[in-house]
Amino acid sequence: MIIALAAIVAAVVPLTTAVQGWMRKNRELALGWQKQTNAIAMQRERQAENIRTSYLERPRVPGERLRTLRFVIATTNDSKLRAWAIEEKRVVEDELRKPDDETKQAERTTEKVGTTSGATVARLKGKAPRIKAATAQIRALQGKKEEKEGKKEEEKGERKPEPEWAPK
Repeated sequence: MIIALAAIVAAVVPLTTAVQGWMRKNRELALGWQKQTNAIAMQRERQAENIRTSYLERPRVPGERLRTLRFVIATTNDSKLRAWAIEEKRVVEDELRKPDDETKQAERTTEKVGTTSGATVARLKGKAPRIKAATAQIRALQGKKEEKEGKKEEEKGERKPEPEWAPK
């Protein structure tokens, strides 16, 4: 009986070790499976985001943007993205209407201006040398003013400190 009891006690330690090893292995397998599942889900999300981004970055012309937004509305399962695309579609449709209004207004303005724009340009070209001379005079006067202010500060002893980077 003692021998049987000793055999049972001796078998408990390896059996416990085996059970713990089996449980650890199952936990590691479950964790690995969960990591793999998450990695696949993240990869799918990245791929969907890349596709969406590439479609949204391509169109620069409002007509192309409108076509792309209709595609996004038709193919997405994401309610936030669909709501955004619907709202953006309204904005793009307004942009498509706006150039027509601006074109008509520009045509009216061009008709009003007519030949007077050519005369205005010629008159301004004639004034260009005088404007350049006046600009040069103003710059010269500003330089003289700064020079006088510097002399007054030296006379008063209120000289500005030299910057650290100035050569000595």
